Amino acid sequence: MKRLTEDDVTHYFLWDEYNELRPTVVAKINDTHSRGFHLPEGRNNWWVADPEFILDWFYKGELLTRKEFEGTFGKIGVDLPELPSSVND
Repeated sequence: MKRLTEDDVTHYFLWDEYNELRPTVVAKINDTHSRGFHLPEGRNNWWVADPEFILDWFYKGELLTRKEFEGTFGKIGVDLPELPSSVND
């Protein structure tokens, strides 16, 4: 098990989910795998994304820098919930 931090995030996105712009990220969970997370409207925790959603982020989402992401949504663990505390690696 690995505890994820913002340092594990490799990609930040602005994603249009049902006409709501939502924060989404891809984080490295081990040396060979990554996992996507999104924060649905009204939720207090990140959801693990299915692979087809991650493809959609790269295709239709807006790739952001960390600074742009934090300027739009806030900082993970401060303004937004922490990423899931652990994942299977």
